[in-house]
Amino acid sequence: GEMLSMIAHQWRQPLATLGTIVSKIKIKQDLDMYSKENFNTDFQKMNSIIIHLSKTNKYLCSSAELVPG
Repeated sequence: GEMLSMIAHQWRQPLATLGTIVSKIKIKQDLDMYSKENFNTDFQKMNSIIIHLSKTNKYLCSSAELVPG
């Protein structure tokens, strides 16, 4: 239970940020206001968050292996 709580805590904010970026893309796209510069910026932000989540996942998985079952 505690491990799942840690995972949820570590992932909640980055997932919310990804959701915000995706919503912004959709709105700007619908209004024909989404440029290549917007894409490049948003892509970099989303990629950075995905890398962070991947590292967090690897850390939590390796930590779980150290905890006796």
